[in-house]
Order: sequence, then C-alpha cells, then structure tokens
Amino acid sequence: MSFLKSYIKNEKGNFSVITGIAMVPMLIAVGAVMDHSRLVNINKNLQDAVDNAALGGALAYMRDDEKSMQKDGKKVFYSNANQNDDLKIKSFKVSKKDDAHVYAIASAEVEPMFMSGFGIPKMNVNVEATATIGSTVGAEVSIAIDTTNSMAFGSSWNHTMGTIEKIMGDMQDFTGDDDFYVTLVPFQDRVNIDGASKSWLDHKGFDFDDWDGCVEPREETINGRDWMLDDSSPTSEKFKPTHEDAKMSDGRRIACPKVSLTGPTNDIEQVIKATKKLSTNGTGRFDVGLAWAWRSLSPEWRGKWDVSNYPSKFPKKNPSAKDDKIRKKYIIFMTDGRSNAFKREAMMEEDWGWNNGNKKAFENIAQTCETIQAEGIEIYMLQIPGNSNATPYFKRCASSPDHYIVIDKVEDISFAFGKIKNSLYSQVRLVE
Repeated sequence: MSFLKSYIKNEKGNFSVITGIAMVPMLIAVGAVMDHSRLVNINKNLQDAVDNAALGGALAYMRDDEKSMQKDGKKVFYSNANQNDDLKIKSFKVSKKDDAHVYAIASAEVEPMFMSGFGIPKMNVNVEATATIGSTVGAEVSIAIDTTNSMAFGSSWNHTMGTIEKIMGDMQDFTGDDDFYVTLVPFQDRVNIDGASKSWLDHKGFDFDDWDGCVEPREETINGRDWMLDDSSPTSEKFKPTHEDAKMSDGRRIACPKVSLTGPTNDIEQVIKATKKLSTNGTGRFDVGLAWAWRSLSPEWRGKWDVSNYPSKFPKKNPSAKDDKIRKKYIIFMTDGRSNAFKREAMMEEDWGWNNGNKKAFENIAQTCETIQAEGIEIYMLQIPGNSNATPYFKRCASSPDHYIVIDKVEDISFAFGKIKNSLYSQVRLVE
C-alpha cells in the first residue's frame, strides 16, 4: 500500500512538471498577442500625433513662415505623443517638403510588456505624414457680444475684452482681404444700428433728435411661435426706431449699446477700436443680438451693407451663386446666459427666477439658431458661466458639440477663436 501511495505522489509531481512545461508556449503566445495589440494601439496614437503635427505645421506655415511651421508642428506633436507613457520618442522632424506640402516623421521605441522576459528586444515604431499647404478660403464672421450688466460681474468682462482684442489682432492677417469680413454686434436690450441707412427705418412722425441708434425687435409669429425674429431685409419690412426714453413694462429704461454695429469690414483695426469702447448696461435680449448677427450674413441683405457682393449667396438656394466667390459664414455668440428682458418685455414670464429668463424665450432662441444653421451658417456658442438653465438651449444653438464652448478662463476664449481662424484654411488636409 505504501508503494502505491508513493507512486501516486510521484505521478502527481510528474503531471505538474509536464503541465508547467506545456503552459510555457501558451504563455508566450498570449504575451505575444497582447504585446502586438498594444503595439498596434501605440502605433495608431503615434500616427495621430504625427498627422496633427503635419496639419498644424501646414497651418502655421500658411499664417506665418517656416520657423512657425517647425515650432507649431513640434508643439502639436509632443503635446499629443507625450500622453502615452509607454512610448519613448527617439526623433521627430517637421519640414517643408516642397511648395505645396509639409512633411512630418517620428521614430519611437516601445518596451515589450510581456515578451521582454523572453529576450525580445525593444520594438521600434516609425510613422510619417504629409499635409497640403493649400490656400485660404473666404469668410464672413459676425461676432455677437453680450454687453449687459451681468457680464461685468467678477473679472469676466476684462478677460473677455482683452482676449477678443488679442484674437482680433491675430485676424489682422486678413486686413484688406476682399474675401474676409468681420461684423461686431454688441447687444443689450437692443442693437444700435446708428450709421446704417435710414431707408431701413419706418420713421414716420419720429423725431430723430430722440433717437440713440437702436430699433425695435420686429417680432412676429412664425410656425405658431410668437415673438420670433427673422432675417427679412428692410426692403420687405422696415424697423421702427426705439425712442431714447422707451421703457419696459416695469418702467426700466430700454438699454441701447453706446457702440453701434460695426462692419461688415475687412479693416480689422476698425473692429478692434470698437471693442475698446464697449461698456455694459441693461438686461439683454439675446434673440435681438442673434438676429442682427444673422442679418449681417444673410444673402437676404445683399447690397444693404455698402460692401460689393456682400453677403455672399448660398449656392444651394441661389444657383446663380456659382459665379460668385463663396465664403464660409460664422456667427460667434458670447454670453453668460443671464437675462430678465423677457420678463419685463416680450413674454412676461419668469420661470427660472430673476435674471435667468424663461423656457419659452430660450426655446425661441434655439429655434432661431436651428433656422440659421439650416441656411448654412455655422454657429459657435461661447457660454460664460452664469445661467446654467440656458445651457441645453445654447448647445442646440451650436452647430456641433465642438461648437459649444464653456468660457471660464482666458485660454478657453483664445482656443475658441483659434478654431475659427484655423478653419479658414480649409484646403489644409492630409495626403493619403
């Protein structure tokens, strides 16, 4: 019996050894698969970093020069590649391949996670990308800025104005370009259009000595919704001037911005000078600011702004537009979302409390945005924290999730305007 027990014990040991030996190739196989999968993922991440570097370098070259191309390309690459701790960058270079292309190449090595224990050396990864330099495309940009009292809370106003001035300075690259126009639309309870043609106004019996430059909203019912605004030109329906002593239902004077709508112009310095004069007042009709930004870009207003062939037409709606220069159209709308104007004026409701507006008002704004988007105008919504109730409606206003940006520090605003500027170089693309 003792012999049998001893045999069984030995057999168990033999089985364990055999099983252990058999599992070695299985472990190697599994480790190899896992290392390979990891290498594929790392290679993709590195390729994305090089792709972005080539595109960033091409954009920088178009804006400035070859030195900027190398600086921006390198910055973009390392900001992306350094997010992967498993990657050791050996080399990176971005260069101008020829007059039409920028070339980026990177080399890196990866330490195997499993196979290094079996004598497998570090794995090398080499990727490259080429981007076309391309050319700029025309653009019409309308910047609607909330200049109501709440925008002066904290440091938001100084940061906002300082950053806008900086970005407009960047846009001076386009000064004098007949394919690039900017319109500044400061809004409070109204928009000041002083300086525009008086032929836009229904001024029968109106004493212009009592006019501060603002006009009434011109509300109407559209698709069953009251208090809606549209882009109809003054040829079809004129605007009533706002009396300088006009008041809302609670007796508060209607606020008219001291700075009038500026532009459309390709003289960026003119817009910069206007932003320096902005000041805050009033409680804010967002729909009025949005509507005037829309009108400054709408082909319905072609020939009304004293700029030849402006605004450009929409090819889908105007077949004859194929003979015109087609420009991209953008609205940049900046606000904190705080408003009490609809309580005191249009809808006489206050769903969310003082200075936070109401559902009907913001639904109207979202509906207007969707109409504008359907016409081919891109909308960037830059929301400064203030009224979170407005957030879902502003997100609907934005042309995509990337077009909605929360602005709680200067860098966010810089980033948002940077995206607008870069998008004007639409010919920049990767070469397959």
